[in-house]
Order: sequence, then structure tokens, then C-alpha cells
Amino acid sequence: MVLRLVRMLFIMGLVATPLLAQDSLHVRCISQTWAYSAHAVVVRFPYAYLANGSAGLYIYNIADSTLPVSASSFDTPDVAFSLAINGNYAYVADQQSGLRIINVSNPNSPVEVGYCDTPGEAYGVTLSGNYAYVADNYSSLRIINVANPASPVEVGHYTGDGAFRNVAICGDYAYVANGYSGLRILNVSNPASPSQVSLYNTSDYAVSVALRDGYAYVADRSDGLLILDVSNPAAPALLGACNTPDDAHDVTLSGDFAYVADYYSGLRIIDISDPAAPTIVGYYDTPSICEDVAVVGGIAYVADYSYFNIYDISYFLPGPPVVPRAPEHLMIRGLPSANQVRLSWLPVSEDTGGVAITVDRYVVWRADSLNDASWDSIGVPVPPDTTVFIETSATDGAGFYRVEAVVD
Repeated sequence: MVLRLVRMLFIMGLVATPLLAQDSLHVRCISQTWAYSAHAVVVRFPYAYLANGSAGLYIYNIADSTLPVSASSFDTPDVAFSLAINGNYAYVADQQSGLRIINVSNPNSPVEVGYCDTPGEAYGVTLSGNYAYVADNYSSLRIINVANPASPVEVGHYTGDGAFRNVAICGDYAYVANGYSGLRILNVSNPASPSQVSLYNTSDYAVSVALRDGYAYVADRSDGLLILDVSNPAAPALLGACNTPDDAHDVTLSGDFAYVADYYSGLRIIDISDPAAPTIVGYYDTPSICEDVAVVGGIAYVADYSYFNIYDISYFLPGPPVVPRAPEHLMIRGLPSANQVRLSWLPVSEDTGGVAITVDRYVVWRADSLNDASWDSIGVPVPPDTTVFIETSATDGAGFYRVEAVVD
């Protein structure tokens, strides 16, 4: 949002466990809670749901973020690697035992209602409509109808090279983080017969993918975050990249930022406002192995293997709009020999509260009267320029001018 103030000129004729000290930038630890082997986290406030390895599903009450309280747990048959929540149900990718569906309508007493074994190792799961899409490691993508959670049924699958680690859905397409094969894009408009549309071979090992506005954000292990233009799913193209210190394992999007779980380097926050030039702008070196992150408002919830961590990331929320001071000391000087007048003003360097700011540009407007419904822009000088030259003639009448300081 662009806000500005205007100066007008009228002229005539013109807890958990004890907090561990860690290296950080713009991120503050709120709490660290011991966990068994947290691989993934999903938040449906006031509860956080953890895929907690061989301990299964853990549920925490996070109404007080400084002191998460264990609400309950459900021990799945194997190793819970990932999960998705929809309504009253948690859908857990449970490695050797496939998809487990757990009723969590009472978070204090979860109950399994159904399951669908998969042939491989269930590592990732996402939901779309009546279907659960399970990334089943080397046995492909499995598509399971979960319209009846008590009786899930596999309806289709796609088998290809590489490890199917994670999947995101947008419309008729599934975007698969496919290990050393990169990003695989499938047409799933017919769930019984998914087909490959394209394959983008990333440089390393694609572990996770998130989608927004025609872009795919891929956590590509040692290559960090890759941003691909997938507006044409048949021709994905690399647009930008941001290398992270360790191995990127998950990516979550919120606002203008990507939150990357960077394994031994913890949480990395990347500015993606320009997808062609992503830049790390914040981090927290978590105490264990950072595998997954969920973001809600100004809070990041991190599955950090040995810990379930909660961080204050309010620094990255949109702040109040910047309101520049109005330009002062507007001056007008006639230049008869050039049939011009020069309009100038002092530079603006503070907002209305006296805080130093950088003005992006000034806009100069003209109207024939104060009651004029439309004002014409007659100049857009960029700082440090604070002057415009206005062409005049002997027949010009009175005019009103205004100058705006603009911060984008």
C-alpha cells in the first residue's frame, strides 16, 4: 500500500525444556519442548499435530505458546513421517504401514478409523478434495479416495524414477518432490490414470515443494531453495535460487517469505518478494535437526527432531504503513526567458513520527482549482531530486499544485 502526505501550494498566474542459546537473526525462541523424533508439524490452533517418528502422532495444546501442553498421542504401527489435517481427521504418512486416518475431533482422545497400506514407504501426504496423495518413496505416487475415512481405497498411482518424497496439488496437477529426479509434474485430472506432464531435473535432491501464484518453491537439499516458474506446467523454468547453509528439507510460504527447514542449520527465512532474487533475511540455528515448519501469523512452529520449537517471527509481518512527512518550504521561481517556472521543496527524510525513512519518489500534481475533480501529474522526480520545471505561457491562469512524498 502506498501512503503519503501532501503539501499544497497555491499560486496566482501559476517450556518446556530450558531454552538453549542459539545464533539468530530477527527470530526469537518462545519455547522448546522435548519430542521423540519430530519429522513434521501441522497447526490448527489451539493444537499442533506432530508426526513424531516411531512414537506416532503427538498432539499439543499451544494456546499458551510459552508452555505447550501435551494433549494426547496415538502410536501408529510404524514411523510417522508426515501428516495432513482436514476437519476432524489427521492423515498420517506412516512409512511402512501407509496412510493412517485418525479421528482427532477430541484432541485429547484420538482414535484410528481407517488405513490404506501402500507398497512402498509413505513419506509425504497432501489432501485435495476427496483424495489423499501419498508420496510413497520408490514405489511412486499413490492416489487414495478418502471420501469415507473409515474405508480409504487406492484408485490410481504413478510410478517413475527417483524417490517420491513430497507432493503439492494445484488444480489438475500434482507437483512431486522426486529426490534426485527433481520436480515431477503430473496430470491428475483423472485420479485413476495420472500421467506425466514434465520433469525438471534439479541439481540435487528435491525433498519438499510448495506452490503459489504460478511458482513452485522446491527445497532441494544442498542447493537450498529453488524457485521455478510453473505457469506452464509442461515447461517449468528456473527463475531464482537461494543457497542455504545446510540441507533444505521443507519449505513453507507466508506473505513475502519462504520459511525453510534447513536440517543442521535450523530455520532460514528467505525474502521471495522478487522470485528472481530470493535472499536470506532471518534465521534461527535450532538445537537439533530442523525438518519441518508451519507458520501461523507471527509464529513459526518447528519440528526439530528432538524438539518441538515455537518461534516469534513477528519481525516479518507487514508493519504499519509508512507515512512520510509532507514536503516543506515549497518555493516557486519564474524563469521568463525559458517560459518556465521552477517548483522546489526540501527533501523528506522522516515519517510523521520522526523516524528516519527513505522516500522512493515525489509526485507533483496540478489542478485549475481546489474543487477540481481531477488532478494531472506533471512530474515524478526521484530523490535526491526535489525540483520540477513547469512550462508556462502568458495565457495561463491560476493554478493549484501539490507535492507528495511516496514510500512504496
